[in-house]
Amino acid sequence: MGDRILVGTLRTVENEYEACIAAIASQTNQNFIHFVVRDLPDFEAHRVLYSRFMGNADEFDFFIKIDADMVLCSKRYFHRVVRFFAERPEVDQLSVAVLDFFCGRLIGALHAFRSTVTWKVADRIFTDGGSNVPYQQVYDTEILAPAAFHCRNPSRTQALRWGTHRGVKIIEAMRRGEHQRVANHMRNRDAAWLRYISTQDERVLLALYALELTLLNEKAMIEASNYVDLANEIEAEIHNMAAGKVFRAATNLKFRNKSLISDDRYASCPAGN
Repeated sequence: MGDRILVGTLRTVENEYEACIAAIASQTNQNFIHFVVRDLPDFEAHRVLYSRFMGNADEFDFFIKIDADMVLCSKRYFHRVVRFFAERPEVDQLSVAVLDFFCGRLIGALHAFRSTVTWKVADRIFTDGGSNVPYQQVYDTEILAPAAFHCRNPSRTQALRWGTHRGVKIIEAMRRGEHQRVANHMRNRDAAWLRYISTQDERVLLALYALELTLLNEKAMIEASNYVDLANEIEAEIHNMAAGKVFRAATNLKFRNKSLISDDRYASCPAGN
């Protein structure tokens, strides 16, 4: 039957879900099975997804994770993934950059794996890591990229979650001393500010407000995995706030966070995944 693919999707509140499903269904390579994990907290959803991957390793050759806010750019994406692995037998994981709505640039990533990869999902922040054994990963920004549009048509709720999620990732990466990861997220944050200046899109502003507020939020530092709860609290607080007031508040928060990006350890890190 050829190379079989198991595709997994995580879904909560994503506006792009229908477009995501349609893009998967329209793939020229139809040798796949698709399942959806619905309405679970982020960490638990990833545990369910990766457990299902491993539980079906004998029946499939590849796994592809496509979150519900990802809309594939090409109808031949599955075909190209299979060919990529065939031409590079040493590669176990392929992570392809996606084009993000909020920062208007390529970010990481849409993940594909050989079915020999196994996981122990224990990281509550960086949930796509955690392979049980060493393996070779390739991060692609040129060959198959962009793999998908990320958050192509986000809601206000998605925007706030984008911001809090990036904020807690920065906080946790700083706590761990992972300077390149901090630098990458800071570059995306700076790009989102430039995107708001050029587009004046309120959703980008909401994402930035949530990100900047999270970086100063003591609760986020203590309960960093609860980015959805933080986003919900912010949404309730600014429900009737005018865009101009949100902008002034976000700008003030950005100024207060200025010291986070002045550290040479972050500024000197090369760009990457």
